Amino acid sequence: HVDGIDGDVLLGEKNLEMSGIDVTTLVAGDTLTFEVSFGPKGYYATNIQRAVTAWHGQAGQRVAGTLKKIGDGMGFCSVEGIDGDVLLGEKNLEISGIDVT
Repeated sequence: HVDGIDGDVLLGEKNLEMSGIDVTTLVAGDTLTFEVSFGPKGYYATNIQRAVTAWHGQAGQRVAGTLKKIGDGMGFCSVEGIDGDVLLGEKNLEISGIDVT
């Protein structure tokens, strides 16, 4: 399930392998982070990674968060295990291909 998208997002075996994920190690309920793309057959995932759902205090660690607000060139999200909001700065959003205008 991806918030804001009706229907499914395809996690194709080829894209999983290109991301270094062995499809045989996945189980229902695993949390993944990925970029959403749209093609002729609908939505599909690229740059797939296993999500880290708990914060263990290491800066630079990739985590999954829930977007709470976006606007004025920045966003804020909540991340399990972190008190308060995480700032998504304009520069980092743009580097990630997210248009905040």
